Amino acid sequence: MFYQQNHANAVTPAMAKKALGKLLHRRDRNPLFHHLIGYIWKREFLQQRGYHFHLLLAFDGEHVQESAKLALEIGNYWSVVATEGTGAFLDCKRYKDDFRSGGIGTLKGGNPKERQKFHKTLIYLTKTDYYISLVDGEHGRNLGKGQLSRSKKDPKR
Repeated sequence: MFYQQNHANAVTPAMAKKALGKLLHRRDRNPLFHHLIGYIWKREFLQQRGYHFHLLLAFDGEHVQESAKLALEIGNYWSVVATEGTGAFLDCKRYKDDFRSGGIGTLKGGNPKERQKFHKTLIYLTKTDYYISLVDGEHGRNLGKGQLSRSKKDPKR
């Protein structure tokens, strides 16, 4: 998730954090996140793109089968609502040939190939980004996570 090129240079760290907050805030009441069980986000900075986020969302696979449609709807929510029309997004699963790990998709515990892709994605998300520390005077968090509260989880799981 990033900002359109004509807006990217004007985005401050505080603005980027606020937009991410708009996306994830009150996710328990947003139907897009109804079956969300957890997420990881990472904020990065590139000279040519400005501040942008990588977002890994984990949904309950028993209830979410149309992940491509859901990714498009969440991306549009980022672009239109969270960034007030200045954002854009790229779904790495949709353009999987352009990415080394190609997006994750549905994880099934016994498939080692899927688990390896997931592991590579987590390594990428958690890699140290030294450049953002140089350009970001706020020195805030650049990585975060969230999960469904225990009271909302299925007691059988």
